[in-house]
Amino acid sequence: MSDLPSEDVTHVAETFHLLGDATRLGILFTLVDRGSLSVGELAADVGIAASGVSHHLRLLRIAAVVETERDGRFVRYRLADDHVRALLEVARAHSRHR
Repeated sequence: MSDLPSEDVTHVAETFHLLGDATRLGILFTLVDRGSLSVGELAADVGIAASGVSHHLRLLRIAAVVETERDGRFVRYRLADDHVRALLEVARAHSRHR
């Protein structure tokens, strides 16, 4: 098959499964385009309730796709690293290319 260890293949499959949700992708592309945002800001941009955004962000945080930063009383979310940004940008470019 591949020279990747089976646990790495499993982790990649889980990441793609997580990214296979349109709402989560909407959240992530909003973070790509706008940077660090609060749950309320994301909810307004994506058009779903803050509780729904929080649920998706929890899953994305557990998978190390997003991370948090404290801004006074608020928690802001951002992409975890440039690998996540690159993956999303390539996916967007591929989608536009089709």
